[in-house]
Amino acid sequence: SMIDQAIALKPNLLTIELGINDALWYAIYGGTKSTFGMPDNPVPTPPEAINAIFTAGLTKLTTALPNTKIVLFSYPNILGSPYFTTVPWNALVIDEKTAQLLNQAYSALGFKFAAGPNGFVAVSPKSPGGLRQLTANDCLLLGVPQDSLKAGWGSLKPIPNEFVLDSFEIMTTIKAINDYNIVINQLKNTFPNIYIFDFHSIFANGRNTIYRVPGSSALTSKFISGGLFSLDGVHPTPKGYGVIANEFIKFLNRTFNSDIPLVNISNLPSNSIIPYPGD
Repeated sequence: SMIDQAIALKPNLLTIELGINDALWYAIYGGTKSTFGMPDNPVPTPPEAINAIFTAGLTKLTTALPNTKIVLFSYPNILGSPYFTTVPWNALVIDEKTAQLLNQAYSALGFKFAAGPNGFVAVSPKSPGGLRQLTANDCLLLGVPQDSLKAGWGSLKPIPNEFVLDSFEIMTTIKAINDYNIVINQLKNTFPNIYIFDFHSIFANGRNTIYRVPGSSALTSKFISGGLFSLDGVHPTPKGYGVIANEFIKFLNRTFNSDIPLVNISNLPSNSIIPYPGD
């Protein structure tokens, strides 16, 4: 196992970053898939399970490596990535005739439409009637098929649930991340030589994240042009990983009085399309 490999190396310092997919995959699939059993009631992995996994691993590590310093990464705000912030919730642009048609079709649910931009209609199991008209409190995911939107999804044909993270599911995701961070911080008081790298603070501002790079333009979390996130809208670009590396290096230097040099982020590529071998 990875723990056995770590123990065999007898390191002075260990870093552990795990569990973010327990919230991320729930959110990426619009709250339709559970990351911990219970397929009929999709939820992110409960914090109790996260705590049990960390506790078992740290018990083994600290017993075998009593003098090793262990750095745990806190959980970032994944909802600030372009996957959740790029596609507008109100890009249903219609004329007056269509607005009247939709007002009639959804009168029982109280949805309101007018000529111009409107919130899309989407499947939402916890909303009245199982449908909701999207607002700024909901996320339309980057994975939604754009051709289907152009063909009429979001009006008389609601957008399927897996392409929308509604306000209920957003609250569930945020609560999971906050609960995981509580677990991480409590572990510091349970085991010796535990340090916390505040990964959360780097992306704490969500879609308004701005990272200033000396000698270069500022990086933001905006899709493609921002430079922090790659074309999948979730993973960082090389520059984005450079940002994370530098923040971690600053943490190490500050915490352990080390002098590790920073990465020159301006020399790292941003988004690029790499040809598939053979093309």
